[in-house]
Amino acid sequence: MEKIQPFNTQTLDVKWAHLHRADDKFGAPGHHNITVVVDDQLNEQLNKIAKDAGANKVNGLTEKEGQRLIKVKSTLYTNPPEGMEKKVAFPCVDSDTNSTTEVPMGGDKVRLRLKPFVISRDNSMSFFLNGVQIIEKNSAASAGGSGFEATDGFKQPEAETVPSNDDNDVPF
Repeated sequence: MEKIQPFNTQTLDVKWAHLHRADDKFGAPGHHNITVVVDDQLNEQLNKIAKDAGANKVNGLTEKEGQRLIKVKSTLYTNPPEGMEKKVAFPCVDSDTNSTTEVPMGGDKVRLRLKPFVISRDNSMSFFLNGVQIIEKNSAASAGGSGFEATDGFKQPEAETVPSNDDNDVPF
């Protein structure tokens, strides 16, 4: 079988991401994963690659709340070869392709590097995550974490300063 080359997607909306550390809920070493909205362009691209490879279906596709989604996974950085540092987060790059410690979350926009692979047991196609480029950070976590905007109203009182006691007297 001919090796299918990895490809980069266009900018996609993130629904869910587990890239901050490996998801090991079902056993170690686990995997990193990201779920994105599949638009018409990506849907055509995935189906064409699968058809050209002779695969009968694309794995990871779901429909939720009227949106078509795909979840792609990677084990590249969960169990590295001996001597290579074990990375906690899946490595991402920013829009200038510089490495970043940030990871995308729901609401962000990304481009993905995907590696197509035909699964021989059922002749289906999976797309494995090989890279993530963060295009926009729109998630609540990047805006201070609360998801709220500043308004008039209650403000946290400033901490009172306690006068220093330069005497060597102990109050007890």
